Amino acid sequence: MTFAEKLKTLRKQAGMSQEQLAEKLRVSRQAVTKWETDGGIPDIENIMAISTLFDISIDDLFSKEKRGKKTAEYLFESITEYDIDERKRYDMKFGGAKQFLLEGYAGEKIRVRLASNTMPSLQQDFKVRIDDIRKRIDVDVNRRNGVTEAAAKEAVSIYVQIPAPYIGKRACY
Repeated sequence: MTFAEKLKTLRKQAGMSQEQLAEKLRVSRQAVTKWETDGGIPDIENIMAISTLFDISIDDLFSKEKRGKKTAEYLFESITEYDIDERKRYDMKFGGAKQFLLEGYAGEKIRVRLASNTMPSLQQDFKVRIDDIRKRIDVDVNRRNGVTEAAAKEAVSIYVQIPAPYIGKRACY
């Protein structure tokens, strides 16, 4: 399914007209028509707004595969959550990882999920630190117990969800 087809399907599933979607995104109805007829693609700000509005990752919006919203299954995982109550700037340092996914969602907690199929000591070998400093959230994933960056790049996936209503600036390293 193309982006145009997905956008049209999502809009219809939400029971919205093109005009209603345009109002929510603060664009013209003609822009929505253009996107739904494969006449163009929205800019990044509108793509992020569409992703948030329909609670779908940007990857899923542009993926040509028909998939559900299911998160990948892993044998081992560690999840850290922290409540957010206002718009913040996010500074994130993750080191090495096999894969990384950052997405906005409709909740009120930042979620950091570390996942692996080959590292049973994941919870002991990685420490997620979240510091809330005024208008900024620092998120660090630190390796421990002698785990190398090369091992992390081979075995660990990192999934981060940020509450869309509270997204300010983002910086990832």
